[in-house]
Amino acid sequence: MKKSLIWILVLIMASTMAVGFSLVGCKEEAAEEATEEEAPAGKFKIGVLAANFDDKWMSYMHQAIEDYAAEISDIADVTMVDAANEPDAQIQQAEDFIAQGVDALVLIPLNTIEDNPIVDACIDADIPLVSVNRKLKRQELATVYVG
Repeated sequence: MKKSLIWILVLIMASTMAVGFSLVGCKEEAAEEATEEEAPAGKFKIGVLAANFDDKWMSYMHQAIEDYAAEISDIADVTMVDAANEPDAQIQQAEDFIAQGVDALVLIPLNTIEDNPIVDACIDADIPLVSVNRKLKRQELATVYVG
């Protein structure tokens, strides 16, 4: 049950980000239907690994994630970190999230040419991985791609 709720939450988050980015600049508000699935006793923990918050596009995504995190705050804690364009920092942040027991990771990767050790770490920890904006070299190993 918990695993299926994580998948639903990750897919909703990924879909919301994709729709949110396509509507940047639009003034209309869209109504969302709430699902009636029961939340687990504890909150889900979702870690978001951003490449660089200073990038203009990333600032839109950062705001969209914050807005959605506020909407789901009763069932999930979403934590975002900025790698400041440092690949080693992003890897360390992923390792920290995994050590903290996150239920899912959202990754805006810095480097898509080389193998990304974050993919292997998520596989080893059995944590769903959502890659956003840039396809990974081994994209087929991630849970889902939003781009």
